[in-house]
Amino acid sequence: MRFLHLATGLERFLLPCACLACRTYLPDPRRLLCPGCTVGLPPIPHPRCPRCKGPLQAARGARHPGPGADPSANPEASAAARRETKPGGLDGCAECREWPSILRGASQAVALDGPARTLVHALKYEGWERAGEVMATAMLPSLPEGGAWKDALLVPVPTSRERERRRGFNQAAVLARELAHSRGLDVLDAVYRKGEGGTQVALHPEERRANVRGVFGLVPSALVHLAHRRVILVDDVLTTGATGAEVAGVLEEAGVSAVWLLTFARTLPDRRLDGNDVWPGREQDRRGPLGFLRRKRRPAPSIPTGPGTTPKP
Repeated sequence: MRFLHLATGLERFLLPCACLACRTYLPDPRRLLCPGCTVGLPPIPHPRCPRCKGPLQAARGARHPGPGADPSANPEASAAARRETKPGGLDGCAECREWPSILRGASQAVALDGPARTLVHALKYEGWERAGEVMATAMLPSLPEGGAWKDALLVPVPTSRERERRRGFNQAAVLARELAHSRGLDVLDAVYRKGEGGTQVALHPEERRANVRGVFGLVPSALVHLAHRRVILVDDVLTTGATGAEVAGVLEEAGVSAVWLLTFARTLPDRRLDGNDVWPGREQDRRGPLGFLRRKRRPAPSIPTGPGTTPKP
């Protein structure tokens, strides 16, 4: 243990911390983003769909209004939003109208751009598990409100076993664990992914739906905990909602009463990745060769499914 403390101190001395997004020096090694990038996490533009909270056609292509922007500042856009969505029910907008009715709605903390994109990349592709803490903190205000959801189960969207083995964790489970720690909710690994499956990046909406059709299954040991419960699905990014809709349909078969999809970021329609897009890389991982020493895992309050067992397919 003493060696670990010495090694960590040496790393901090030789490799001073920098903001993940802008590379500004950070005097506090516990931070991942500088104050400017933290404040600059891009919000979802207004007007938004009342069901999926995504930007409506009137907001697409607009520049990010910035944190704290007044959504009523553009009355013409608000009027266009009212025309774009169907009144009442769960019809929603063109993005979420095809979702199953069990998926009551969705919410996201930020738009997938700038520092938000960097955080997702760091967690998902660079092994920065601590980025999940920053992302989950930003997600807290987006948790569904109302007494009906206060005892909801947090269910992470599963990744394939191969991807989880390669990364060392499921990024959605990291976010769910952090949210559970902050709000005292239970986490349940209720769904698993069958096989490896292809990536959703660069696929069109119809291709995305086809790509995830039938690839999820229920964990048998979790069934007893799902009947008549509300579930908050947790994931890192929402693009079209195809994955969330497919998982929600699987949960409905288990008797779940309602599902909400909570993600850190939302991919804006005019900024979705195509085959030529690449994630922004960095020449050097600021953690250095001893970066794994800074990973911090918090135990989540999980529902017991037997003596010393965790729900697995």
